[in-house]
Amino acid sequence: MKTAKILEVVKKPLPARAFQWKGVSAENKKELLHFLEETGCPDVDIFSLTEKGLCIHTLEGKMQVQDGAYIICGNANEYWAVREDIFLNTYNIIDGPNSATAVMKKYLAITNTIDADEGWLLIDAYTLEEARHIAKADYKTEDLLAINEVSVNDESGVSHSFVINE
Repeated sequence: MKTAKILEVVKKPLPARAFQWKGVSAENKKELLHFLEETGCPDVDIFSLTEKGLCIHTLEGKMQVQDGAYIICGNANEYWAVREDIFLNTYNIIDGPNSATAVMKKYLAITNTIDADEGWLLIDAYTLEEARHIAKADYKTEDLLAINEVSVNDESGVSHSFVINE
């Protein structure tokens, strides 16, 4: 009997845009419309106001947006809401003058694993802080020993060399 190959994976960080819903008010409705315009929302009718507040009609069904929750616009212009506590634990806010042109970088993390071995992770992230968070969240990581941004040389299109920047 064949068994399925079990893959070890790390979810890729994907850029998204977010807006914090602070409740039904004229100002917040105006800010929501601005967010939808800026993100190119193809159908504002997926958002509705009910007696319970704001709802988003997603592919998974009707989603009630709690006050304080963040509304996310994903890569395929899909929208969903995330409770504030979950948002703050799972998303890094890329803010400042370079936020619109943020570039994904590669980081090499050296770790002690739960198997008492030394291991390494090659991580795609926007910031060193985000890379540290990803490395520490890996289920095999017991202790993070070092982490550095690495440069990828790909002039031939075939071979890659990694140089740790000090």
